[in-house]
Amino acid sequence: TYLAQRPEADPDRIGVAGSSYGGLFATLIAGADARVKAGASFFVGGNHRLGSNFPQFQALRDEKEIEAWDRTIDPAWRLRQRAVPFIWGIAANDNWMHLPSAVKTYEDAAGTDKRMFIVPNWSHGLPDAGDQTLLNWFDIHLRKTLAPYNQPSALKVANEDNKLVARWTWTGTRRAKAATLVVCYGAVRPWHGWVRRY
Repeated sequence: TYLAQRPEADPDRIGVAGSSYGGLFATLIAGADARVKAGASFFVGGNHRLGSNFPQFQALRDEKEIEAWDRTIDPAWRLRQRAVPFIWGIAANDNWMHLPSAVKTYEDAAGTDKRMFIVPNWSHGLPDAGDQTLLNWFDIHLRKTLAPYNQPSALKVANEDNKLVARWTWTGTRRAKAATLVVCYGAVRPWHGWVRRY
């Protein structure tokens, strides 16, 4: 509200971003406030019941309190209702917000203009290129000075000549400089489970 009233701000181009707890609130605000036109979160999404070490969530005593959390402070359900361009940068070994909860938040978010990148073997931090990827989101969606990020297809894995072959494509106008597939066998497990997989 304060920002929208500032003379130097364009009320039609307001974005929200945050890191850690700020990422939780950025996700929540983007889903709750129609004035927000784009959002980004460093590390954190919603769906805390799928894995979270946030003290406020850990202090909940029973399923009734968890259900109240899900309907109020957990940001995932709001983004299921409102399509807003949003990007999450996730560290695969984050000890605060576990990978399954962040991925589920992305999957359930409304709209098609959403992105997530996952940095394997990092905990509560991102490399510089990851930070810049999130910040560029606002130049793409609010300032319109950068081309949209390419959209990857779903990964298709098939058995060809007794070998597993993975393929994917992408659409968009950006020139692809590299494409990397990181494979870790086994179920997605919370809290540093990634580094324990094959």
